[in-house]
Amino acid sequence: MTSATTPPILTPLTPAAVFLVLTINDGGEATVHEALTDFGHPVAALSFRVPQANLSLVAGIGSRAWDRLFSGPKPANAHIAVNVIKDEDGNELKIVRANMPFGTLADGDSGTYYIAYSGNPDITERMLRRMFIGEPEGNTDRVLDFSTAHTGGMFFVPTVDFLASPPPLPGAATGDSLAIGSLKGQPQ
Repeated sequence: MTSATTPPILTPLTPAAVFLVLTINDGGEATVHEALTDFGHPVAALSFRVPQANLSLVAGIGSRAWDRLFSGPKPANAHIAVNVIKDEDGNELKIVRANMPFGTLADGDSGTYYIAYSGNPDITERMLRRMFIGEPEGNTDRVLDFSTAHTGGMFFVPTVDFLASPPPLPGAATGDSLAIGSLKGQPQ
């Protein structure tokens, strides 16, 4: 096994992309590692023949595949390193994530919808801080070199049990009053 480094971006990124999805069979790690190492050669050959295409190569490797292909720690700014959130005891905190592509290359408006589900919003907040600000500050997610976030939102989705028996609101009035005289919580 070899260790990995994060290479710099040497050419401007283009809207064109080729996605190579690999399944690594047991014992096939060396073949996949070699293929990834040699993948730059076809890009260089195509760029030489079609220089105006401004081809670039970006390889994204999932966490489980990374551990099978490379020894040592992941680069600190790798997406799969930045987005693992652990508690003070080193236990990974639970979060479910999903992506869905939208648009077409033809209309120039395409991208990925991203959604995350977590039992605690602090997990998602910490992940976003690590991605955009860095932990430590400045160690931002490498995926941001290739993509741009345009908007976002966070929503509270209560459980059925919560809806059946919600806790009292902090500072809620007693009696029949709804206590809605002020949004700042001060009586009027």
